[in-house]
Amino acid sequence: MKLALFVGCFAIGIHAGELPERVDHSSSPYFPPIIRQTHESCAQEVGLYYMMTYAWNRHHGTSAEMPENQFAAGFVWNFLNRGEDRGAELAEGWQMAQAHGVPTMATYGDRSHEPLGAWPHGYALYHDAMKHRVRGYRFFPLATADQLGDAKRWLHQRGLLAIEGRLRGCQWNADQSLILRWGHEGNGHVMTYVGYDDGVGHDLNGDGRLTNDMDLTDDGEVTLADWERGAFIAVNSYGRDWGAEGKAYVLYRESAVTPFQRGRWAAAVDVLPVYQPQITLRLVLQTSCQAAVHLSLKADDGEAFTPLLFAIAPQIEPHAPNSPERYSRFTTG
Repeated sequence: MKLALFVGCFAIGIHAGELPERVDHSSSPYFPPIIRQTHESCAQEVGLYYMMTYAWNRHHGTSAEMPENQFAAGFVWNFLNRGEDRGAELAEGWQMAQAHGVPTMATYGDRSHEPLGAWPHGYALYHDAMKHRVRGYRFFPLATADQLGDAKRWLHQRGLLAIEGRLRGCQWNADQSLILRWGHEGNGHVMTYVGYDDGVGHDLNGDGRLTNDMDLTDDGEVTLADWERGAFIAVNSYGRDWGAEGKAYVLYRESAVTPFQRGRWAAAVDVLPVYQPQITLRLVLQTSCQAAVHLSLKADDGEAFTPLLFAIAPQIEPHAPNSPERYSRFTTG
């Protein structure tokens, strides 16, 4: 049996078969050090710093410990935050990384004190970004046992997943290692699923057992919502003081019972292993209002092209129904 996930413009085959009981990519040399975000940049830290970095290093067999092999989430986030300390969509970051690219941390440097919304400058920085691009991405539902199986196969065979949950009011187990329920209030927060463990669980009904075959929700059937055993391994961008050294388990069932609809979806990404720009245009622009800058380029025999950074109308193809991608400002439909 072979399942196909269509991510952007390409298809990825995932072979169904025997899965190990535990997978944890956070110990891989391809996974970067756990960081603490400085602003409301969780989606870009997950989509670019954690996930794009992992995918790039896994393909090239390089170490994610090195700044030249880590991708700068702040480069994209500061284009998207509208000059405020506000979040931006996961899909928006990947769309920009697909259209323009992301520089490495070695080129980007420490910009933690840069003003909110300040666009980075310097030709070398943008030229470096052009070489590192997302090939495609996919949002897919994660609320049934079959969908859980697809997610676990992806984690085992290909890499990481992004998930969104509410942290305010979330319920932990006694030793703060396992999230039983995400919170029911506040905004969502994007995190990275780096693996899973089928042996981790919690006795929800207090019968002294961990079961996946009892109807705990009293709805007349046994579904993922009734599972007590099995958990994802989540990495946060709140530093190592969160959870257990920056990580926590999250029960599989939570994606099936959460009322937060975004939490019922996962997202995956892949990168272009090599991209070398053939023609570039070097411009110097100065403005006090980013929104006032509109740019289009046209060859004598071609159509006008507007880079995504300067687009004044949606540029991306329509999304799947109910997908979190629909919140992207670049999405048509």
